Amino acid sequence: MKHYLRNTLFLVLIAFVTGGCDANGRFKLHSKLTGTLGIATAISKETGNRYTIRIDVATEGIYNLLRGKRTERYISRGHIRKGVYYSDFFTIERWQPRNHFHDLSEYRFNYKAHKITKHYQTWNGKKLIRQSTNSLEHFGHDDYLTVMRNAAYLAGKTPAKRTTYIVAGSEETHNKVPVYLSTDPNLIQRWGGSKGGYLIQMGIHKGIFKKGSGSMTVLLDAKKNPTKFIFSNLKTIGTLTGVPTR
Repeated sequence: MKHYLRNTLFLVLIAFVTGGCDANGRFKLHSKLTGTLGIATAISKETGNRYTIRIDVATEGIYNLLRGKRTERYISRGHIRKGVYYSDFFTIERWQPRNHFHDLSEYRFNYKAHKITKHYQTWNGKKLIRQSTNSLEHFGHDDYLTVMRNAAYLAGKTPAKRTTYIVAGSEETHNKVPVYLSTDPNLIQRWGGSKGGYLIQMGIHKGIFKKGSGSMTVLLDAKKNPTKFIFSNLKTIGTLTGVPTR
């Protein structure tokens, strides 16, 4: 369960900020089998040509019972060009008090050198036990918090198509992530979306799926606000759903 939740919470975050530029929200991650597994709070702001996205996540329910409360924080800061977000700095930070676990991944984007540098640190309690610095093998302007937002921004501007994005934070797939965007009303309705809305699917390769790979489907309304996201064919629990909540 520990390995499963660690990967799932990370993946589900990318659905939270696909709405408007100044969208704020609280989201619940749950399944019929296990009930609520996590709660996330998302804040997205623009100031001039700069943006900031912050996501805070806390596990809930059965996972807290088995492993103790886990919290995670994701922050993306960058600049805006012609409405598209370009990440300058992206961080992933995680805590699990019961295991005295704390780690931090920092990604810095160098647009002149076309390079993304990752600095990683791990602590056991207050003791730093590991750190490393390396450059990613591919360069792009997206991280895991900007990619779905940028795909949603382009919705309606281009016909349905599949695009491969270079995404910081996705080293397990060599930083390459396929994203499919559609406005097909029949397809959107089959997934439970609303009329005039949008559908975005992201290809995922992780051990949480029964065959090692799968997808996350995000449904947006006509104003491009997220209404639902769905992980299908997961190990143990089958389907995992995320919805906005108060």
